[in-house]
Amino acid sequence: LEVHYRLPQLWARVTAGELPWWRAARIAEHTQPLPKPGAAHVDAHLAPVAHKGGVVLTERLCGEALDTYDPAQAEERRQAAAESRRVDIHLEQAGRHGTIDITATVDLADALDVEAAVAHAAADLETDGFADSLDVRRSRALGVIARHYLGTGHGPATQPRQVPIHVHLRDQQVGRCETTRSPISVEQVKGWCTNPATQVVIKPVIDLNAHLRVDAYEVPDRLTAQVQERDGTCVHPWCTRPAHTCDADHCIPYDTGGPTSSDNIAPLCRRHHRTKTHGRWRYRFLRPGHYLWTSPTGLVYYRDGTGTVDLGRLSSGSPMHAVLSA
Repeated sequence: LEVHYRLPQLWARVTAGELPWWRAARIAEHTQPLPKPGAAHVDAHLAPVAHKGGVVLTERLCGEALDTYDPAQAEERRQAAAESRRVDIHLEQAGRHGTIDITATVDLADALDVEAAVAHAAADLETDGFADSLDVRRSRALGVIARHYLGTGHGPATQPRQVPIHVHLRDQQVGRCETTRSPISVEQVKGWCTNPATQVVIKPVIDLNAHLRVDAYEVPDRLTAQVQERDGTCVHPWCTRPAHTCDADHCIPYDTGGPTSSDNIAPLCRRHHRTKTHGRWRYRFLRPGHYLWTSPTGLVYYRDGTGTVDLGRLSSGSPMHAVLSA
């Protein structure tokens, strides 16, 4: 209907066998929002070249027609597009090699400024002796621009603000970046530490195997930090909320004799803390980082640092049932 009644020149080429129908249909998908004069404008300019024109040409002509024949709708679309601007830094996808993706939708003028700044910084890096490829220098340039800008106030900073990155090295090959909750290689950490723009701060080592205990209900900071580093996330089955956002929970409630100690404190996010307290879920501390959960319906789950194992419903005569009932 769109092609036949509002794009007659295209329709004539289709019926004459000069233009594949699918090309005309694709153009019609773009012209339907246009007023009748706008559709006629696109038809007149696009019909002669429709057999070889692509989507980009169609969108450009439709944009021109919308601006000319329906400026109010064009302005609404511009405002809607402006509201969709965003920048996403995908920290949750960080891998052990220390690289992540950044995606952004920005205003055209801002994009041109960013392109100019990245090109300028990449050229400066080459002048300073960095022999990386242009693509690598452009990616480095974003960090250079960020470190130059960070600080107090709204302009470029004379003294960069400290941005902490918490890294725990387990051995000589690999560690874990607490900031992104991902593994990271020792070589990547070495690269950060040898960067002149990096200020390295060594914090006291948290011994995950130490047994900490206090004779009080309140969990001290050192014990909270230990269980956060030990478990990494909320320890409820399948939960992945970072431990540093969780509550420090007494596995055995304090008011029933549960100690405030390394073998009775675990991180639970607020939702699962309430589920455990009020929803009849219960769990046992087997050993550091290992837990056995029982749901209100009797299903049993084993949780450790690698994930959750569904053990199903245990029969009354099984050895595990005896352990849970003890």
